[in-house]
Amino acid sequence: MKAGVQLLSAFCIVLFCLLVVL
Repeated sequence: MKAGVQLLSAFCIVLFCLLVVL
């Protein structure tokens, strides 16, 4: 479960960075 949570947070961080860059 922890791995899934880490993957989800990493995905959210990437999405946030993309929104900021675009």
